[in-house]
Order: sequence, then C-alpha cells, then structure tokens
Amino acid sequence: MYIGIHIVAVVLVAVLAATHSVAATVAALYGAALGAWLTWATRRNTDHALAVAMQRSRRGVMVVVVGFFLRLAVAILGLGAGYMALELQALPMLGGFVLMMMVRVLAMLALDTRYP
Repeated sequence: MYIGIHIVAVVLVAVLAATHSVAATVAALYGAALGAWLTWATRRNTDHALAVAMQRSRRGVMVVVVGFFLRLAVAILGLGAGYMALELQALPMLGGFVLMMMVRVLAMLALDTRYP
C-alpha cells in the first residue's frame, strides 16, 4: 500500500511536468526518484535503529542521528548534482522532490492507526 501511494505520486509528477516540456518532466522525475529513495532509506534506517535499540538504547539513538545526517547529505548532493552536473531545471526537480516528501508524510498519517 505504501509503495502504491508513491507510484501514484510519481505518475502525478510526470503528468504535471509533461504539460511544460520534456526537460521539466525529466527534472521532476529525478527529484521524485531522489525523494522516493530517501523515503526508502528513512524506513530502512528506522528499522535498523529499532533493532539496535533493543540491545543498546544509546547506540540506537546514534544510528538515527548518523542516518539523518547521511540522508541530509545525500539530499543536498543529489539535488546539487541534478542541477549542476546534469543541468536539470531547478523548479520541476525541487517540485518533484517536495511532492514526494509530502506524500511520505501523508502516507504515514493515512496508514497510522492512531488517526481516524
């Protein structure tokens, strides 16, 4: 279910960007793919931190903090590489990235049983 929401978001990004140009579509898909990868990395890091925290709680916190900074660096470098090295359009790339991050938050809220 969670991955299905992301697939729908990527298709939405592609359709919205396709109304402008092919270059905008590619940039938006790149940003969305980067956002999807960061979502996957967050989930993987959280699962790993939980497993580590079961044994040693301080080490679990360290795994979360190190994982955060690694994902932050990947996001900055990925967006920078898309803009500088690949020469993608900035606004569609950032739009795809931000949309994917918003979808992640909304998917977590929708799939959480604490919320109606």
